Amino acid sequence: MARVIVGCSRGAQEPDGATVAYLTATGAQAAGHEVVLWLTEDGVRLAVNDGLDGVQAPDGPVVADLHDRFVAAGGRILVCPVCAKPRQIAQDDLVAGATLEGVAALMQFAGDQAMTFSY
Repeated sequence: MARVIVGCSRGAQEPDGATVAYLTATGAQAAGHEVVLWLTEDGVRLAVNDGLDGVQAPDGPVVADLHDRFVAAGGRILVCPVCAKPRQIAQDDLVAGATLEGVAALMQFAGDQAMTFSY
């Protein structure tokens, strides 16, 4: 089992990127990997309650469904606090499975080696 980091800076305004990030994360889980979704920039909005409402790429799956599947399978969502703060997003605003954690937590998860994907 490898560790996989899927970075996502895309929010509801760019549903293709958000969809592909969640598809990559759930696909890595299905392959037996331990996965962290690292949300930055506008991607942090995906972790806010109701932030997934209506997010769907044309002909793609509903991102909220992918999110539920990701979290149910043990996926962790790290939300960049530097990106969350100017958007006035606090821990209490986040969906289940998401936490405000910075680069130190990301590097701890990565350890000496992790596969990374960025959207």
